[in-house]
Order: sequence, then C-alpha cells, then structure tokens
Amino acid sequence: MEPLTTAIIAAVTSGLSNTTHTAISDAYIGLKQKLTALFSEKDNKFTDAINAVEANPESVESQTSLNDKLSNINVAQHQELILSLTQLFNQLEQNASGKEALQKYAVNAEKVGVVGDNVSINSQSF
Repeated sequence: MEPLTTAIIAAVTSGLSNTTHTAISDAYIGLKQKLTALFSEKDNKFTDAINAVEANPESVESQTSLNDKLSNINVAQHQELILSLTQLFNQLEQNASGKEALQKYAVNAEKVGVVGDNVSINSQSF
C-alpha cells in the first residue's frame, strides 16, 4: 500500500472526530487539502476516492481505489506532500490509536519516504 494511502486510512480510522486527536486531524486536513489542490482538477475521481475512504475506511474496495489513484503520484516532485505526509505520520505515532492504526496497515512511520517504481529524488531537505 502507498504511504499516502496508509496515512489517510490510518488517520481516518484513528478517530478524527474525537477532539483529543486535534493534531492528527489538523495534519490530515493539511495533507488532504494539498492533495486535492494538486490533483482534483485533473481527476475528480481522486476526490471521490478520498471521500469513499472517509465514509467507509474499512472497505477494501475503497482502500484499493484510493491506493490506485495515489500510486500514480510522483511524490518526489511535490516537496509539500512529503512534508505533510511526514507531519501526519509523526502525529499518528504520538497517539495510541494512531499507532494502532499504523500497525494495522503495516507501516513503520520511522521510515517515511518515497517508495515505488521509477522514483528518484534529486534533493531533499527538511
């Protein structure tokens, strides 16, 4: 599963509506806004896939659809996505339900990076 997909599913399943998860919610909203700003005009189905996961995060069909959409994104070309993704993973790691969600979807947030075929990073700084 793509790191972006995992971050979205973990954030949604960790209880975004719970007021104790404000930091996770803020990080998730920031990532979602960047994703939709960059890609929703090119593909309205992208926004639909995110909304479907939000509506039913346990649906394998919704997860697969979102993963398929996100797998076409070259994250390395979008530094703001890397930063938002890292921030969301960090917030999830600091929360018990966030950690549980990350473990469920088999992601080690300590190793957030760009994974995929034909990926290259010319430079990266945080």
